[in-house]
Amino acid sequence: MNQQVAQTPPALVFSPVEAQLMARREFQNPSVLERDTAHGKVWYIRFRRKHTAWTDGKPVIKRVEEWIELGICSKMTKHQAERKKDEILRVVNNECFAINASIPWEQFVEVFDQNHIAALAEPTQRNYRQQLKSHITPALKQYRLSQIGTLEVQAIFNGKEAELAKQTRTTIRGVLRSAFTCARLWKLIDTDPMEGVNVGGGPRRVRECRVPTVEEVQALMDLCDGDVPMLIETLYGTGMRISEAAGLDVPDLDFEKNMIYVRRRYCRGDMADTKSEEGNRDLPLGNIKDDLAEHVAGRTGPVFLYNGERIIDNALLDNYVTPRMVKLGIKFPGFGWHSFRRLHLGEMSTRVNLFDLKQQAGHASIKTTQGYIPDNLARRAAAASGLRVVSRKGSAGIDGEKKLSA
Repeated sequence: MNQQVAQTPPALVFSPVEAQLMARREFQNPSVLERDTAHGKVWYIRFRRKHTAWTDGKPVIKRVEEWIELGICSKMTKHQAERKKDEILRVVNNECFAINASIPWEQFVEVFDQNHIAALAEPTQRNYRQQLKSHITPALKQYRLSQIGTLEVQAIFNGKEAELAKQTRTTIRGVLRSAFTCARLWKLIDTDPMEGVNVGGGPRRVRECRVPTVEEVQALMDLCDGDVPMLIETLYGTGMRISEAAGLDVPDLDFEKNMIYVRRRYCRGDMADTKSEEGNRDLPLGNIKDDLAEHVAGRTGPVFLYNGERIIDNALLDNYVTPRMVKLGIKFPGFGWHSFRRLHLGEMSTRVNLFDLKQQAGHASIKTTQGYIPDNLARRAAAASGLRVVSRKGSAGIDGEKKLSA
C-alpha cells in the first residue's frame, strides 16, 4: 500500500484521507553561508517552505525558496549562527503540511466566488460579495481555512452584536454556511465550523424604521426633473419595488383596464424574473393613471429612463436623488427607494386587510407583510374607545353578594 501511495501525484487533494496521506514532514539541514551586505558580512541560510497556490481551480503545493539572515559575522560566531539556524529549521521541519489545512481564507474566497457565487442571481451575488468584503474577510483573513472553527466564527457575531441588526447578522451566517458547505463538498475541510454558532440577540435594527411624509415626497418630486418625479409617484402610488419599476416597459401598462402588469425586474444591469412567484402580479393604477399615461405618450420601450438609458437604481439614487434629499433637509438614514414602497403599504394597511396587502406587495410570506404595517396608537385608542361599555358601576358587586348571603 505504501508503494501505491508513493506513486500518487501529490499535486491535488480530493479527500481528507488523501490529505492525511500527503501530510508528511520533510527534514532540511542547510549549511550556514556567508555573504556581503551593506551592513557587512552576514550569516544566512537558504531553505524551502511549502505554500498553497491555485492551478485550474484546484489547490496545489508549491515549494518556495526563502533566505533568512542569521546575524552579522562580526557580532556572531558561526557556532551561534548554527544554533539560530536549528531554532528556525525546527519549526520548518516539524510542519505537517496538508493542502486542505493550508489554504488562506482570502484565496478560498476567490475560489468560492468563481465556482459558487458567480452562478447565483445578480442581486444575491452582490449581497454575498458585500458581506464577505465588509464583515467576514476582515475577521478571517489572518487564518487558513482549516484553522477556522466554531470559536473563530462565533467571534465574528460577538463583535457585531451591538453594531449590526439581527437580520444582517443572520444574512452573514447564511453566507458563511454556504461557504463552508462548499468547502466540505470540495473536500477542503471535513468539519463544520458553523455548528453551534449563534448570531446573538442585540438590537433587531440599529436604526429607526422611518418613512417620509407625503409632504416630503411632494417636495422631493418638485425638486427633481426628467423621469424621476414620475418614478417616485409610481413607487408611492403602487408600492412596487424599484427593480420592478425599472423593468417596466410601456406594453406592461393597460390604461383601459387601469392596471400595471408586473412580470419582471431589472436590477443594476440584470433583467430577470421577479423576486418570487408572488411578485408576478397585477397592480391597480389608482390615482397615477392620468399622469403615467401622459408620461409614456409616444414611448414604446422602458417606462423610466435616466440619461437615455433604463434606470440603474443605485446610481440614480446616489448621484441624483440623495443630493436633493440633503438639500431639502429630509435625508435620514435608510431613506431610499424602498421608503416610498413602505409609505404606500403603510397607508394601504388602513384601507385593505392583511391578505390583500400581501398581494399588493408581492410578498411570498405574510410575515414579511406584517413588518410593513406601522403602529398607529391613535387608531388603536379610537378602536378601544368604540368598544361597547361594560362598567362596574351599577353592578351589585360585593354588597350584592352580602345581601344574597343574608
